[in-house]
Parts: sequence; C-alpha cells; structure tokens
Amino acid sequence: MPEIRAAIKGIDAQKNAIAALGFQIEGIVGVRDDDGAIAVEGHAIGIAVVDTARVAAVAKQAAGTAVRLVDGKRSTPATRSNDSSPFNSGAYMQTTSYSKCTTGFALADVNRTYTITARHCPSGPWYDRNNFGVFVGNEFWDSAGSQSSLMTGYGSKWMYDGTWDNSWGYSKATAGFQAVSLGDWICTSGGNSGVHCGIQVEGMWYLWDDGYGSAYNIEAFQMTHPQIAAIQGDSGGPVLMPYSNGTVGAVGMIQAVLNARYDNCGSVHDPGYLSSAAFLFTSTRTIANSYGLSLVTW
Repeated sequence: MPEIRAAIKGIDAQKNAIAALGFQIEGIVGVRDDDGAIAVEGHAIGIAVVDTARVAAVAKQAAGTAVRLVDGKRSTPATRSNDSSPFNSGAYMQTTSYSKCTTGFALADVNRTYTITARHCPSGPWYDRNNFGVFVGNEFWDSAGSQSSLMTGYGSKWMYDGTWDNSWGYSKATAGFQAVSLGDWICTSGGNSGVHCGIQVEGMWYLWDDGYGSAYNIEAFQMTHPQIAAIQGDSGGPVLMPYSNGTVGAVGMIQAVLNARYDNCGSVHDPGYLSSAAFLFTSTRTIANSYGLSLVTW
C-alpha cells in the first residue's frame, strides 16, 4: 500500500538520527500478521541500554503512524562465499572435491530464474565456498557457442561488487546487456579475487577451446600494473561495465586467464592458483541467446 511504503521511507530517512540515539536499524517491516504497527527492528550500538521510548517516538513521528520497536535484532548479510538462493552473480562456490568456480549473470524464462557458470567447471553438485550446507545447484544444460552452463539453482538480479572478502555483501543491480568493442573499459567480479577494474578490451573473435570445443571469446588486459584481471576460481564470474547510477551492464563471463603465473596474484580467497592480467570472456548476450532466455535485471 502507498501509505505503508511512505511510512517506511519516512523512517528510513531518519535512520542516521535514530543511530545517533544508539539504535542501529536492521530492517523495517511494513506488513506482518500482528497488531498492524510497522516494525522497526535493530539493536543497540555504542551504548549498553537503548532509550527505546525515545527511539520509538522518533520513528513514529517519521512514519506518521504507529510503530513497534524490536530490539536485539541483527542481520547477517549474504556474501560471495556464503550466499543464499536466489544466488547473486559473482558468488564463490565449490564442489565436494574442492573444485571452485563463480556464478555468472542470472537468466530467466517465463517460469523461473537460473544461475549460470562456465562450461569447463565441473557439473557439480555445487555448494557455497564457505558453507557445504547451502546447495547452489548442478549444471544441467551446456551451451557450445557460449561455453557456459545453466544451473538448477535460482539466480538474482544482484551482482557482488567489492573485494572478495567484503563482509557486508556489497552488491549492485544488473541493468541490462552491455556490448563492448576494442578499447572499451570493463571490470571483472570473480568469487576468488573480487572486483578488478582498469581492464581494456584488446581483442575480438578470439577462438578458444575450453576442453569441450571451440567458441569465440573476447580478449582483455588489466592496464594497472601489478593488478590482475582474474584468477582460477573466478571462472564463470561476471564481466561488467559499471554505470554512473550504481548499476552494472552485463558484458560477459570469465573463461580463462592467459600467460598465467602462480605469483603476484594479490589478495585472494584461495591462493596458489594461476592468475593473470590477461583473460578471455564470452558475451552475456550470446549466452542468453543460446538458451533462448532473458537476462535478470532490476
């Protein structure tokens, strides 16, 4: 309802003022099967005991309606290595034999969404990198022309941004397909190494065999020495173009590193893998078209 949304936005606009009173808002719930009041959930910060009456009064004034303060509520954000369904692109996953890959931009048909990864990754089963209790899915449909695999797990419109070890699950929404050409600037978002920008497209129509057949890739190079573009374990992850409005364009899927080395990989989740400033990727639009699916966007 418009009134509920307006009340929630009013409280959210005052979250800094409420934090100054020693209460960190974790969530605002507009509708529940209860007394009908808007629930403001969170916990104390910087003080032992919160003046709940004062916090509730500020929230009520901001909402213009009744509120119910719920103290002691904390949330734990999903992260690259500890995600949950529907899975973000850029999530880090592993098999029970400890093979590691990354999820790509999610696709959808009229019934559901799908997460995807690179075809050369094992068929699964795949689990969160840090939690074998979370099943990401199995690969069930390979695309020869895009060297990708559709997975049984559900995918989301969000893509993990930031470093591989970002503890807040920093992510950005996917806005749509983004085509590239020679000289364009792009970024990668691998589960093992996180986001890398300063990468320039320097080759088109690069025919590469992933071990299951050849397909055309795009070649790109990290222009900021000594940073890398990707490392093993990032395979399947997003290649993106950041937009000024905070969303990203879905460019492609990480496939391979070129002239790779075991040293100078920088900060990564799992060291000891081959990394490089040069890498190959396939087009997200080609991937979606190969399955007859659409891109999941905001």
